[in-house]
Amino acid sequence: MQRSVYHSQVYDSQSIQAWERRWFAQRNSSLGLMQQAAWAIAQNLNKQFLAKKIKHIAVWSGQGNNAGDGYYIAAFLKQQGFKVTVFATELGHSKDLQQAFHYAQSQQVDTQTIDYLLSEHEINQDLPIFDCHIDALFGIGLNRMLDQKWQNIIHLYNLQTGFKVSVDIPSGIHADTGQALPCAIEADQTFTLLGYKAGLFTGQGKEYVGKLHLVSLIPIDAELKPLAYLSPERIALPKRKAFGHKGSYGHVLVVGGHADMGGGSHYVC
Repeated sequence: MQRSVYHSQVYDSQSIQAWERRWFAQRNSSLGLMQQAAWAIAQNLNKQFLAKKIKHIAVWSGQGNNAGDGYYIAAFLKQQGFKVTVFATELGHSKDLQQAFHYAQSQQVDTQTIDYLLSEHEINQDLPIFDCHIDALFGIGLNRMLDQKWQNIIHLYNLQTGFKVSVDIPSGIHADTGQALPCAIEADQTFTLLGYKAGLFTGQGKEYVGKLHLVSLIPIDAELKPLAYLSPERIALPKRKAFGHKGSYGHVLVVGGHADMGGGSHYVC
């Protein structure tokens, strides 16, 4: 299937965040966008869970808007008949996050604190068995090395059996560079929101993402500029003549370097 131009665009995190702010400045609801994102993901997962016979789900929620997505996903999956437990941190000050939390509580989603989780389960021990774990710990704003507590949480998550899903980007991955900070969620699938982030395809990031889904929620605007474009999944190379040689098709000069490393140039035929 031919990929559309929009679906081939890759952005840095600052461009995505500025795009969101422009959308909200037009009096669009940030809470509504959070609900819309969670609903789209929950609907996709519902179909997969029925096929995979998944019944018991754990949602791991942090303190930002990514966590709000997690609470709404938990609530929507609970409405669809799944057994859902949220492992939660202390709520941040975001009104959207607080509303998402209270909505999940109104749907009688079971909630346990992550601090309790760490105190009850050593890092090398399994939790009660869940069929699926959903990572809503960190979003694209993470740009610092995780402290030991968060590293322990991610290691504990990765030790669990079952289907692993990340919301927006695997927690622990830098959204622009793909660097693990210093560890990250190992997902089977990632549902990235609004647009593709560079870190999903670069550095270590591509090893953590699993199967990637784009959840398109709002229209692009004139100020949104892509950082790069994805190449087609199938690259059609021109057919070469049987008697062609390296001088028949032109030349490519590749120059590489870094401020802290000596550069090199390669003459490629």
